[in-house]
Amino acid sequence: MKIDDLDKQILWLLSKDGRISSSEIAGIVNENDRKVVYRVNRLIEKGAIAIQGVINYETFGYRIRADVLVQTEIKSVDKAAKMMAEFEEVQYVGKILGGHEISIQVLHKTPADLYKFVSEKIANIPGVTRTTTHLVPVVLKNIDQWVPTEVAEFSQE
Repeated sequence: MKIDDLDKQILWLLSKDGRISSSEIAGIVNENDRKVVYRVNRLIEKGAIAIQGVINYETFGYRIRADVLVQTEIKSVDKAAKMMAEFEEVQYVGKILGGHEISIQVLHKTPADLYKFVSEKIANIPGVTRTTTHLVPVVLKNIDQWVPTEVAEFSQE
């Protein structure tokens, strides 16, 4: 899919406010509403953007965020990672390179919940040999705030 400057401007505006109307976008980018609606729909259909609400997990009492690095037996990496992805506490799962094979990010309401999750759920996955847990008390930038450099250059600020 070819992304032109108009698409990038639309993506920038939507990345800052997913609820912005097509007519507001049209006014900012100096195009007609119909063209903007067409472009937004095309970007969605081609998978360049997904518009969704981002739930603030703290609203529901999830105040403990942690990164858990997991070592596994090499033959168990795929199965273990897929099992971890099924846990409701897990926000992110990635297979990584380095001293560990899997990285997950989890959310919990209490430190005791986090401890129980790591020591019971993760530890009981076949092939898991070790975990290292890091509390994340402050997040300065989250995934929903990231945009590609090519899109960020269209900042209206």
